Amino acid sequence: MSGSPVFQDLAPGALSSLRDRFITDLLWLEKNLGRLRKAYTGKYVAVKDRRIVGSGADMRRLVASLRRRRLDANNLVIEYIPAADCIWVL
Repeated sequence: MSGSPVFQDLAPGALSSLRDRFITDLLWLEKNLGRLRKAYTGKYVAVKDRRIVGSGADMRRLVASLRRRRLDANNLVIEYIPAADCIWVL
């Protein structure tokens, strides 16, 4: 990972902190999915610190909006909110 530009400037311990925040935000999103579906069905949402910090129907526009607000999409949970529960077969 040391050659990755995303992680090269992180202080020691910062990667585990980033991972922990990502997991916390992902679990928050999962727990609140039913409530979020009412407002964000068919949209992408960006989550930081258990709050929605952006949303939109188009991922590229959402990321551009986040950048304009100086939020790094690489450090956020961004998920699509489907109309109903989905089962993904990979």
